[in-house]
Amino acid sequence: PLLLLLLLLSSSTTTTTTMLRILIAVTLLVAGTAFAPGQSIRSVSTTSVRVFPEATEIVAKASDVDVGEYTKAAVITLALGGGLIPALIGGNKGMIDQLTGKRRSMEYEVDDNPETSLDPTVGDKQYRKFVSSDDVPGPSVTGSAFMFQNGDVKLSDIIAVIGRIPDLESVADWRNLPSTKRMGTVGTTPPMWLPRAAFKVNMRKAPFKGWPVDQNGVPIGGEDFKREQEKRISQKGYMISDAALDAVWDTWSGGSGISTPDKVAGALRSYRKSSTEFDVNSFAVSVVLGKSVVVLAAITFIFIQVIALGTLFIAPTLRIFFDIDIGFGDVGTCDPETCVRLFN
Repeated sequence: PLLLLLLLLSSSTTTTTTMLRILIAVTLLVAGTAFAPGQSIRSVSTTSVRVFPEATEIVAKASDVDVGEYTKAAVITLALGGGLIPALIGGNKGMIDQLTGKRRSMEYEVDDNPETSLDPTVGDKQYRKFVSSDDVPGPSVTGSAFMFQNGDVKLSDIIAVIGRIPDLESVADWRNLPSTKRMGTVGTTPPMWLPRAAFKVNMRKAPFKGWPVDQNGVPIGGEDFKREQEKRISQKGYMISDAALDAVWDTWSGGSGISTPDKVAGALRSYRKSSTEFDVNSFAVSVVLGKSVVVLAAITFIFIQVIALGTLFIAPTLRIFFDIDIGFGDVGTCDPETCVRLFN
């Protein structure tokens, strides 16, 4: 897109206009009847109004240039602009998957070679699979809808995780992670990198240390909830849902797939007040704040797309074919006598 923009800005007026016309014409011809064809609609006064020009008319508008300019514009447009739309589709799909937590268990499948992987749990196949929260009984954590996970974040599964993390060392064997042996050292401290998938496996394998309580010593969720759920979630090898594990992970990861002891310790201090006390409200706030990094990145990505597409395609299209100027640069010609300038 940047190369295309430079070419558009540096080309002659005739070449620039021709390139834009060809790109739009090819797009409409490929789209066929999937989009609105050149038809008429009637207003209240029954006056017939043209909404979209026929694709053949668009092609005809580009026929007033010589063959050399036409060929040059076609080659540049197809070579540099052809991959923009597929790339945007892929990028937006990835963004939506990230926001909704639909990772399709990809973190379990990355580099499963024990000799090269930074994940020490690649051999624990029975724990490395996606687990839905749909069948988990009980209420969801307050603010679950704003945590952007792949499913509801159930309170019982959060307790299952927190009940296995009385302190930092229960999260991972930090000094024996593969990164400490394969990545060299920085001073006297080796890099201790914990992948998301390894954290999930560790929690599913870890023993349940005890039901957390609030600041008043009351079991989280109440005595009745504890009696109903403790036996189930305290079982060895209990398959905690990915939504709950991802929510806990997001409190310290900042959107990253790798975490370090300092990040984990800082997050635990905010809601794991002691080895037994757990502040559910502080936890929920930490999850939302952690996920906000990803949300902010998504908003920035959308903003960049609006500017890029508006400058390269939408605004020039309106100027060239509809004599409407909405800003977004000066690429494309607009008849001075009939041009409608919306923001000028």
